[in-house]
Amino acid sequence: MLFRRFGSIGILGRYAAMGLDFVVAIAIGFGCGWWLDGKLGFSPWLTIAGLVFGVAAGFNTVFKLTQKLSEATAQDGGTVEPTDGQ
Repeated sequence: MLFRRFGSIGILGRYAAMGLDFVVAIAIGFGCGWWLDGKLGFSPWLTIAGLVFGVAAGFNTVFKLTQKLSEATAQDGGTVEPTDGQ
């Protein structure tokens, strides 16, 4: 249903958003760790910890989105048919 509505562009958008979500999670984790290092003076340990948490959050997000896309594809019968926008 989901893919029939948006066609190939919808799939491409979902995968592009997945990559963006991964990068944003890493950047937020790194940024928070770097900021805390500046405030508390534990350099570089909080930056490294923030980076690790960001990577873990990014993988978690990608895993959840992949599961959601797999379920949506299974509901559509495993095929993606291009539509004319209707």
